[in-house]
Amino acid sequence: MALGREAIRQNYSVQFVTAATLVAMLAKAHDDGTLDKQLTLLARPKLRIPG
Repeated sequence: MALGREAIRQNYSVQFVTAATLVAMLAKAHDDGTLDKQLTLLARPKLRIPG
């Protein structure tokens, strides 16, 4: 958390997400046929912090 907060203070994009949520998001995107779009969105943050 501290690393994420410091990165935000330095204007980096940060995403906090649990592993379970990440897997669920990817599974839903796969089922919906939007996996490529979801992967593009997930690639945006400079730092991802699993919970």
